[in-house]
Amino acid sequence: MKDYSSLYYSTYSPPVSVIYPSIFREESLPKSVHKELSWKFCNRAGRQVPEAFVLNLPSGRVWGSNGAVITRENILLADISREFGSRSGHSFFRKGIQSKPVKISGTVAVLLTAGGNTYYHWMFDIIPRLHLIDKAGLRDRIDKFLLPPILHAYQKESLKYLSIGPSSILEVEGPSFYIEADHLIAPSLPSLLGTINDWGVKFVKELFLNQPLPEVDSRERIYISRRKAENRRISNEGELRSLLERFGFDIIEAENYSLLEQAAIFKKAKVVMGPHGSGFTNLIFSQPGTVVIELFSSDFVVPCFWTLANLSSLNYYCVLNGETDKAFFDPYWDSVASDYDFPPRLIEQTFEMAGISIK
Repeated sequence: MKDYSSLYYSTYSPPVSVIYPSIFREESLPKSVHKELSWKFCNRAGRQVPEAFVLNLPSGRVWGSNGAVITRENILLADISREFGSRSGHSFFRKGIQSKPVKISGTVAVLLTAGGNTYYHWMFDIIPRLHLIDKAGLRDRIDKFLLPPILHAYQKESLKYLSIGPSSILEVEGPSFYIEADHLIAPSLPSLLGTINDWGVKFVKELFLNQPLPEVDSRERIYISRRKAENRRISNEGELRSLLERFGFDIIEAENYSLLEQAAIFKKAKVVMGPHGSGFTNLIFSQPGTVVIELFSSDFVVPCFWTLANLSSLNYYCVLNGETDKAFFDPYWDSVASDYDFPPRLIEQTFEMAGISIK
């Protein structure tokens, strides 16, 4: 009976180190020229932030390109096995596993999660997991860090500051990826999808702002263009340029700069505006009191950067290109991420509300 109880316990309650306890957090609602705010903001005005922890899994397994974590007893740990798309159940249960795992000697730490090859998810879902490992005192035990394919300059740059060298990186290799490590260290995800939490912000901010920042030639008012993005571009951005120039904005494409250059630009800025997108990740480097104006399509409203603005004491405004959230009752992942026009009058009204005058 004792052996059975120990096995049952290890199956459903693997050894865990709680790093940060769960807390309740209240958010200040966005300012807006619209009469009604989307429920996607109101629903997060008060939220329970889950505890942050690190699991130690003997013979732990990782499956798939999003890093699903599985115990040696073949139990999927759903809360740290995020994937996008279907909400009807994890693909692990639909697809099954057709092969045996590749054995990896030593200790592997899981930093990989869904979306890891986008700037936002890299900065807020992957990097902070290393902080949990450090707080648990486990960094020196790690032989390999499991990461998404390292494709982007910002990934390589940040890994240098995180002191993770190429020889200690294990990159996931497609949807059939399946490994079993002697020991698997699996940190919790830093925050619930669509939110950002304070300890992750603090760690990432200090990591990069403690580096020597380069000199940048940019103004104190910046507009983040999505001209080169695949979707959610503002179709009439050319029409908006004259308005932005009258009000003294630099129009930038964040992907044209190194990570530390982006940090320097956003640290210097006093007004940041643009359509919702990964460029707003750099608000983490903005100074308290910075005015933030985030432009949304009424078809696609996501509140994550509002939570970041609250955590960083920024002065946040949200503006939709229509009067109301068209996908009012739908979660944002079911929304339409298409290009859209944005009425200049709504931007001018927001400038007036925020006290932004012509320069």
